[in-house]
Amino acid sequence: MNTLGIPAENVVIPDNGSIIEIRENGTKLVTLKETAPRDLLVVDGTSVGKIADVIIKDRQNLGDEGVFAIIVVIDSFSKRLKKSPDIASRGFIYLKESQELLFKAREEIKIICDKYLREHDTVNTDELRAMLKSKIQDILVEATAKKPVIMPIIITI
Repeated sequence: MNTLGIPAENVVIPDNGSIIEIRENGTKLVTLKETAPRDLLVVDGTSVGKIADVIIKDRQNLGDEGVFAIIVVIDSFSKRLKKSPDIASRGFIYLKESQELLFKAREEIKIICDKYLREHDTVNTDELRAMLKSKIQDILVEATAKKPVIMPIIITI
């Protein structure tokens, strides 16, 4: 008998995946030797199932550090930026309160792009994306001590 007055044979403390059968018209509980699958599952709104560790890690990083997107439009004929780079941020900084940091990042993006376009005959978007990601990450980490996921998006027209 426990402190609630329930006999010990009527109490089951199952492990994750345990299968408990209720027998004899509900008067007996039996823990089976077989177990149910007990892998961790993710429910993300559109599906339920296992998910790769790398995706879990990415989602955790996005949740903890946020995302910083850079949108650059390049005129491939004139080899110049078509307009000032756009910046979007989610879960990282409040854009209205971080104008100085955004200005610094935008100016650095312009410098990197202008230099790259002067020094290269064709635009290798993967190479330019890596350069932007590296330099902007340094600026953001220095200013905020956070390491957001940086997504440079390069559009050539």
